Amino acid sequence: MDFRLVNWTQAMSVDGGAIDETHRKLISLINRLHLLVNHSADGDSVSNVLCELADYAGAGFLIEEKIMTLSRYNERDQHTIHHWSFIDRLTIFIADFERDVEVGNDMLLFLIRWVAIHLKTHDRLLGDHLLASKKYRFESLGQVETAA
Repeated sequence: MDFRLVNWTQAMSVDGGAIDETHRKLISLINRLHLLVNHSADGDSVSNVLCELADYAGAGFLIEEKIMTLSRYNERDQHTIHHWSFIDRLTIFIADFERDVEVGNDMLLFLIRWVAIHLKTHDRLLGDHLLASKKYRFESLGQVETAA
């Protein structure tokens, strides 16, 4: 039986490289959280995935933002604001969870909605920009991290 809440599809692809790699990680974390929440996992397990989501938001979004800066993406500020909305909401969910407030289904609903909107709008526009500029295609996260 498949317990994934979100399945990666080629339609979600932004660049076929580094950005897609970070998105697959995000989807994997959402699916792990879904599995834990719906199987009444212990709080430590859920907390660990929430910490990984927070780490992802910090590192994964920075990768995207670096690519946007390097490629001189005109919509960078608006895109970054959408990243911050994710971080702000995730921070609230984590704080509530730590205070033993039930957040599981609301949090999962937020995550799948945010991913759907972000990938279909903000990241689609970024992908089009990167495709047009061809110069800024990064096959891996390592390439982004070492780019000037």
